[in-house]
Amino acid sequence: MKTENLHKLITKEDPDHIHKTLGLVSLGNFVYRYTLLFSYGSMYLNNTFSMFLLGLHALLSLTSLRFHISSVRNPSQPMIYPEFRMHSILFAMRSIICCYLAKHDFSIAYKIVVCFATMGLADLVSNAYNSTASNTILGTTMRGMPFDPSITAKQQRDLTRFQSAMQISATLYMLGNSDTAFSPLFAIQIAAFLMTLVRKNIINANMWHLLYNVTLCINVFCYKTVPVEWMTFQILMYHLFKQMRFSWNFNKYMAWSIVFFLFYMHETYSIELPFDTVVNHYHLEAVYQNMVIAWFLLSQLYRMYILVVPLTVPFIFLDYCISSMAKCFVGMREEYTFDNTENTIVQEHNEKYETLDNVDNQSSDGQSSDNQDEDFVLLPSNK
Repeated sequence: MKTENLHKLITKEDPDHIHKTLGLVSLGNFVYRYTLLFSYGSMYLNNTFSMFLLGLHALLSLTSLRFHISSVRNPSQPMIYPEFRMHSILFAMRSIICCYLAKHDFSIAYKIVVCFATMGLADLVSNAYNSTASNTILGTTMRGMPFDPSITAKQQRDLTRFQSAMQISATLYMLGNSDTAFSPLFAIQIAAFLMTLVRKNIINANMWHLLYNVTLCINVFCYKTVPVEWMTFQILMYHLFKQMRFSWNFNKYMAWSIVFFLFYMHETYSIELPFDTVVNHYHLEAVYQNMVIAWFLLSQLYRMYILVVPLTVPFIFLDYCISSMAKCFVGMREEYTFDNTENTIVQEHNEKYETLDNVDNQSSDGQSSDNQDEDFVLLPSNK
């Protein structure tokens, strides 16, 4: 991260700092809500002040239209371009509207209509912008995001599939409570901000993907705010959609129609699965939810590892540990060498005294004392 370029965030296109102020307020609201979620198990969005702050989130997305951006998508760096900006606004509005619907206890049918409307409008935007050759090169908005050259093609496909899967889960979150509808808004709005940081040369492509993936993973903690049966059914519908869309090649709208219909039936008639009955009977709700969250986070660690390795920054502590171990090993080697040297000196010293003893024995047998004096020269002198 190049902090020396932070001054580039202040531009002439936002002279009254409206967009920046809204961004800071929105970021503070995200921090506050996730602090509540981790501390108390809820974001406490069902009040008037929270709804007012949601309106500021909406204004944040809308005021992004005042900035001039390139009409050509950058093929090597994840930067904002017109199609992405419109998609970001649409999906941000989806989260905000579904939050309002959840607060006022509207039927799930209204949330389904909002989701379908968002998909339709997003497709209209894509068709309008993809008529130009500059946007058809990289395909879809998120699946075509550029990566750092250090990331292999296989790793890129894996990370892209993960991001697509999290977008599916985010759509299903719209059918839950205010917390599940609000949480995906963090990834939507922070992604645009991170692209601005890339454009200002503050972070690189790998850092963008790493932070974006973290904001996608954080949504899993919203499982703490919903009943166990809703969480189980949402996971089942998530896998059903993936199977229909990616394995059976169902049309997107057909696959979502089936999933939404099943969700509507589940919510309307309060269908409880046998597994949920067992969990609720033995009061294992918290254990089950924590196990699901832990499994999900652990299963995504290797994806973070792929992005982190080229950055090297998070591995400073590991490098320190390895360096410390190496220093200890070198110190042991030096100590071992010193001990061997000392042993060698002692051994040579003993050999010299053995020579002196032999000379004394020879003297007692009547040998020449002149030859004995020559041998005495080998002894170390203490004078």
